[in-house]
Amino acid sequence: TLRAQINATHPDRSKVSDGSIGDAAHSARDSDHNPNSADVVTAIFALAPARSSPRAAAAAMRQQGLAFSDQGKLDRAADALEAALELAAFAGDAVLEARIRADFSAVIESSGDVAGAINQLAAPLTQLRSIAAQSNDLITWQLPLQMARLCVSAQRFDAARTTIGVAQA
Repeated sequence: TLRAQINATHPDRSKVSDGSIGDAAHSARDSDHNPNSADVVTAIFALAPARSSPRAAAAAMRQQGLAFSDQGKLDRAADALEAALELAAFAGDAVLEARIRADFSAVIESSGDVAGAINQLAAPLTQLRSIAAQSNDLITWQLPLQMARLCVSAQRFDAARTTIGVAQA
């Protein structure tokens, strides 16, 4: 992500202003960093309250990605969900990471890339048993069903059968 690239290039930079609303001149123009007509800031990096933990930030970034997806802003949704994945992985929360991957897969599919959507689900499917052991969450059923549907859509019927077999195990 852009933020990761900037942080890698400038590791000692101040991050105090990350996620803040701009100055008066910036506030006077149209920007995702300024509140919209519903008084909501929709910028990807407007997560100051979620900085209390990587898991909270990942959950907030996931919600931001879903909001962008609902607005039809698929590129921004993908960026937000990619950042959420990084945060969830850093937090060590496999269940949240699986949920984010399912969301990310849906965004990728919406952009017309069924193969990319399938690839996005591959990692959490390999971890399905450990995820199920951590949580009695519907994600353990959602992932294989979503993958099977994508495989059928791509006419990859053997892969769909294998995925359904994983869900039954």
